[in-house]
Amino acid sequence: MNALEILVRIKRIVGDMVKEAFIVKAIKEGSIMSLSTEDIINLYPYNAYDYRVDGKNMDYIIGEDSVALLADLAKINNWPIDNIKYAEFNDCISISSNEGVLTVTCKDKTIREGERVAYLDKSLMRKYGIDVKIRSIDSESLIPLEKVFENPTSIVVESLITLPIYFVINPTHLGLDVLADTYIYLLTKGLNRVPTNTDTAEYLISTNKLGDTYIKAYVLKEDLDTLREYFDVKFDEKNGIVEYSINGEHALTATTIQGSINPGLLKISWIDLEIFKMNGIGINLIDLGSTNILDCSGMLIERTKEEFRGIL
Repeated sequence: MNALEILVRIKRIVGDMVKEAFIVKAIKEGSIMSLSTEDIINLYPYNAYDYRVDGKNMDYIIGEDSVALLADLAKINNWPIDNIKYAEFNDCISISSNEGVLTVTCKDKTIREGERVAYLDKSLMRKYGIDVKIRSIDSESLIPLEKVFENPTSIVVESLITLPIYFVINPTHLGLDVLADTYIYLLTKGLNRVPTNTDTAEYLISTNKLGDTYIKAYVLKEDLDTLREYFDVKFDEKNGIVEYSINGEHALTATTIQGSINPGLLKISWIDLEIFKMNGIGINLIDLGSTNILDCSGMLIERTKEEFRGIL
């Protein structure tokens, strides 16, 4: 297999890059895993690099040896080589096969390492037996992902009082995209680890992705009433819907459960965790016996493979 080396300079790392790399790594490894910054470089974008889309996040740069390799491969395979203008670059060379454009490289006076890659179809390269090797220009100064995304306002602080919230997750309905979003949520808290059930519940609840599809969340009326000892808590109940406010701010909406053996058990339909946090109220998430998400990882990965078929 021919090896084509691409140098990459990271300008910034955004959530979409992490999400795609998280999903692709899970599919390639057959297991849900955390990421390193090097994983982002190697796995994103997995299908094709396009400067118009990805250039704001990273630069792909190709050296003279790799340019010569591409030229040789084009001659051997009778691939057309065309001079074109591409985006803001004028001096560009396009190499194509009968299945599409493989690469567009452009001369750029602002870089010393070689030519800037404007487009690279990675999946088509792999199909033709070309191994694309990605190497970071600044590998020694790469910042850990959790430091890139860490948000001081997301870090857990000690609370004056805690409110128990009970949850049941349906892992079979989750996709790797939801777990990837949860992983990014953990990164904002300075944590780089594989999401647990509780992590996923916290993400889903904090973003109000509540419902029978992903998660059911419950709270006891008596626990909410306990908050009255510390805060101005008011509630308004109508037609089985209960709205709670804390110190004048709408904090939670829940519904009564008909036929429940515990009449004080409420099903949460909306919650603003920031209101609780602002008032020094912590949330204690309690799993009511959900199946471990990681025990379902094989099924989730197989399901997602169908979406990536033809790319991986």
